[in-house]
Amino acid sequence: MRRVLALFGVLFVYLAGGLPQAVAEESFIEEAFPGCTAARCVVKDNPGGYLWNYEAAAVQILLSGIAHIVVDGECASACASVIDLLREYPVDICITPRAVFRFHKAALVREVTQAGKVVEKDVLFYADTPQTPEVQKWVAARGGMPIETSADKMLVMRAQDASEFWRRCELNVAR
Repeated sequence: MRRVLALFGVLFVYLAGGLPQAVAEESFIEEAFPGCTAARCVVKDNPGGYLWNYEAAAVQILLSGIAHIVVDGECASACASVIDLLREYPVDICITPRAVFRFHKAALVREVTQAGKVVEKDVLFYADTPQTPEVQKWVAARGGMPIETSADKMLVMRAQDASEFWRRCELNVAR
């Protein structure tokens, strides 16, 4: 629940005008979820990325009125986290038989740059990505989130297991 509240907190700050103007104007939806229209997003081959960008995209999805999200392929890392958290909001999310979610721990990384180039990189710590309690329980039952971020070492949730959390649909008949 506190993870879901974190996304709500980002939404509240956004609505209160507390985010920088550049964040409010940038389209995080296009960056995080290419394949969105005014009515729905289709998620395919999404490797994830920076969690903050995906959370900002989720806020923009909620504010834009996009009512439907179809997961029709891979949704990994930050994508999986945010699609899970959006289940708590009035967005209709469904999965096709091709849906695959991949999970791993998030890393807080410190980068040292000189002349615009990264010269040193250290992981300060790892933490589980935000998930709803139901998905957290599913992850815990399978040994927790791995640290590794390569697709072949992430924890995989295929459509069969994911249908416990999202309704099934086909891309051509999804709302």
